[in-house]
Amino acid sequence: MTPPPGEQEWISLSEAAELLGVHPNTLRHWADQGEFPSVRTPGGHRRFRRADVEAYLNRSQRTSHPPAIHILVQSALGQTRLGIGEGDLYQEDWYVRLDEAGQKAYGGLGREILKAVSVYLGQPQKRAEGIAKFQDLGRRHARVARRYNLTIRQTVAAYLYFRDFLLNSTLQIIEAMTSESVAHWHETLRQINLFLDEMLLALVESFEEQERKDRASREGVR
Repeated sequence: MTPPPGEQEWISLSEAAELLGVHPNTLRHWADQGEFPSVRTPGGHRRFRRADVEAYLNRSQRTSHPPAIHILVQSALGQTRLGIGEGDLYQEDWYVRLDEAGQKAYGGLGREILKAVSVYLGQPQKRAEGIAKFQDLGRRHARVARRYNLTIRQTVAAYLYFRDFLLNSTLQIIEAMTSESVAHWHETLRQINLFLDEMLLALVESFEEQERKDRASREGVR
């Protein structure tokens, strides 16, 4: 669709991304998913209405979650979809052991991790609630892994796969955004690592607890 004539101001992808404070690839992904309106010129270039960009910024300022956190979560989701689409997961030994239900279960856990980050990040008053949520996610991760007889190494490998997507997205946003201070992003990374550490510890503890139960059951049979 060609940008219609009129008094509305149309801007390029790079200009819109700069105004929003996001990487052009992030804005391109939003447009592809229908999450941000855009049109294409006859030459195939994207154009965005300045009014839409300004409206988005105004909405972001009124929301309870900082725009940077929304950007972070969307970027991580986009990277996860990209990784699956390119077949990266099918090279992981833990992933090939899963059936369709298991793949959906892990996908759901990944989305819940990102949702939990968006809910609790930047809200120190909810730190204890956030820690409890990530501990629960770790235990649920362990239950799914045991259902498919994954080893502790394979289970941790699955956790690291999704953790790396989240951390890599954070680093990319830090590189692309200049509106936030270094101290702000240092604190963001610290909080993310805190939550993810609690998740990993709960995952391992869940495996150890089940091993103790299995050992006690075997000894009881003897």
